[in-house]
Amino acid sequence: MLGRNTCGRSARVGMKKLLPIVLLLVSSSIFAQTSEFATATRAKNGKLVSLTNILGLSECETRNFVGEVRNIEKQPNVVHFELWEPLKTDNTFEILKEKIRGRKPIKDKIKVNVNLARIAPADRQRLYNDMIRKSFTLRVAGYMCGTDDVVSAFSLDLVY
Repeated sequence: MLGRNTCGRSARVGMKKLLPIVLLLVSSSIFAQTSEFATATRAKNGKLVSLTNILGLSECETRNFVGEVRNIEKQPNVVHFELWEPLKTDNTFEILKEKIRGRKPIKDKIKVNVNLARIAPADRQRLYNDMIRKSFTLRVAGYMCGTDDVVSAFSLDLVY
């Protein structure tokens, strides 16, 4: 009986020493993780041509849209811009009439938000130089939540 009691006490002492070590290992692995950034794809010349995984999964409706970039507004953590889908018609008279009036003939337009928190700091400036520029054509995939016609982008692709 004396031997069994000693083994139980030594096991408890061992567990008390092991518990802080396990907690230290678990907490250090949590703090050692880096934040997940969007995946950037570059051309051979180093220009940014695609960003994916900007947002996580959502239950909102998804939208895909291709158009020219217009009305860019930069904020510290978000970029707002509009995509204008050009009007493609066989009626050149309609297109000429719109151009004479000083308007660009568009079929549809949509507002886009890009969350910069998930974009790596090195890619943020490249995003403005290589992708989000006036008159550049982008393909945007994103989530449309609520009744607003604003798309929160989870993927941006440059269209040539």
